[in-house]
Amino acid sequence: MNKMDKYEFSSRVKNMVARNMAFNLISFLLPGVERSGIEKIVGGQFPARFRVDIPVVLLGGPVKVLSEELGKVIDADIIVPEHAEVGNAAGALFGKGIKRIEFIIRMMSVSEPEAGFYVFSPLGREEFRAYNEAASYSKELGRKIILEYMGDCGVSKESLEIRVTQRTFSPGDWKYDPVETKLMVVGVGHPKNLRKR
Repeated sequence: MNKMDKYEFSSRVKNMVARNMAFNLISFLLPGVERSGIEKIVGGQFPARFRVDIPVVLLGGPVKVLSEELGKVIDADIIVPEHAEVGNAAGALFGKGIKRIEFIIRMMSVSEPEAGFYVFSPLGREEFRAYNEAASYSKELGRKIILEYMGDCGVSKESLEIRVTQRTFSPGDWKYDPVETKLMVVGVGHPKNLRKR
């Protein structure tokens, strides 16, 4: 297996995040459609793209870099407003605060299932010997990032709900830990100054 340089790695991560954004958007817009079919189209397994007839507005720190990549995955009017990088923080200050942290846990080698796991997170890539360690690390880091972010936005721990969801992927007759796990930690809360008294 060839080793990726930092530019190839960055490009691959950008593509992965853009495809994940597209998958979540299309799944939301097409609630009754089989998710595996959406995933195959968004994943590039067919020479087709979804066309979205409403504008897609991106907010958050990295969206300027991701907008072009997302445009390769879906056909849509993609808008990145001025100051988009602080849009989530402003939204949390003035209304219900929502923060999502996504993690990908991937087996280092399918041919050597005991080799360990990579965790891709907003902080970069980490390596773990065991799947349970990788999953625990992801959940704990996600909670920590959300608590810090919400604290900066004026959301107290008492008014914050944190949920963890995960989807695993493995071949049908696989007898080892999952080949890949997409884990999402979501925090939802209300800022102190808007809470009912």
